[in-house]
Amino acid sequence: LGILGNSYRKPAHQVRRIVIDAGHGGHDPGCRGKISMEKDVALEIALEVGELVKMFHEDVEIIYTRSKKSQFVELRERARIANKN
Repeated sequence: LGILGNSYRKPAHQVRRIVIDAGHGGHDPGCRGKISMEKDVALEIALEVGELVKMFHEDVEIIYTRSKKSQFVELRERARIANKN
């Protein structure tokens, strides 16, 4: 509880769902490094962030705009997924 002491109250609004967008993917590799591509690094980070959220907030639904390296999702479609959810 730290600085909040015993007066901690649950927030009035809680996050129930998050959309994680790894960007790039498929034929769009993003930036190319010596040993990796942005699309692969971004996807790994996105999936790991989702796992961490799930670990600490089991009740939060995680939605990914893409979950595979070979998957490409247009920018408009990623926005549609986020806005729909």
